[in-house]
Amino acid sequence: MILLTGQVGFTFLELAQTQKKNRDFIVMKNLMVFILALITWFSIGYAVAFGTNAQASDPLFAGFSHGWFGNLDGGLSTEGEGKVAQSVLDETILFNQRRFFVFFAFQVLSSNIATSSIAERAQLPALLGFVFFQ
Repeated sequence: MILLTGQVGFTFLELAQTQKKNRDFIVMKNLMVFILALITWFSIGYAVAFGTNAQASDPLFAGFSHGWFGNLDGGLSTEGEGKVAQSVLDETILFNQRRFFVFFAFQVLSSNIATSSIAERAQLPALLGFVFFQ
């Protein structure tokens, strides 16, 4: 969670380096980057990065079977042939919850660093499109 405080730090850094008339835009841009990064990481990014588990009963690419849209069980199940103990499932979910926020923090900070370089030179839809496709 301490990584997410970097978002506030980059906001202050950008405010110090931009014209006074653009400061409201910078704060709004950083808030929108945070929200869009959270939505895209939750719905797409996490599933592509960590959607399956090698121990899953039928691992597939990018969470098509497991881990899509914030499902943090890593493809493990307490039912069927690939049955795992509930304690293992609970540990996996807790580990994946922590991993979700750590990687989200890196994603939002990298998006913020990239968009801060062109903060006064681009309009908001272009910046948000960049964040979405990053």
